[in-house]
Amino acid sequence: MSFSQQRHFSANVPMYHDRDGAYVDPKRVRHATLVQHGHSPTEQLIYQTLWSQGGRGDGDSYRDVQIGYDRIARQSGIQKRNIISIMHRLVEKLAIEVLREQDSARNIARTYRVYGMTQILERRRKAGLEYVVRHKGVDFVFPQTIGDVSSPDDVSSPR
Repeated sequence: MSFSQQRHFSANVPMYHDRDGAYVDPKRVRHATLVQHGHSPTEQLIYQTLWSQGGRGDGDSYRDVQIGYDRIARQSGIQKRNIISIMHRLVEKLAIEVLREQDSARNIARTYRVYGMTQILERRRKAGLEYVVRHKGVDFVFPQTIGDVSSPDDVSSPR
């Protein structure tokens, strides 16, 4: 949504911007109170696949899983070429992290830590990832509350 250069916003209206600094229509923003609010359906499917394959871990806090893209693709029914980008997004969204890289020469898959729901929400809260905008996927946005601010298109407004 483009804002007029003459439009001003009061301090009561929360403003949100995406990671690139572009302002987002506050009507489209939702508070992510569940892990699933921050995932697209395919990201959630991959997350569930990883969680179910996880072994050694700390109860519901996390599970570690050693798995390759091929196996994830077979178990989820999603094309391997799509799995790669989904895994990167799950890392960015703090649902998983890479513990050990793969060793292609010895045919050893990458090892991931798959966090439990409570841990993911806590990690996201600490990182300021609490608000989302849903479209084809799901993106996190960041609140910005400032006193009477000019629109983002106005060159005098702070960014």
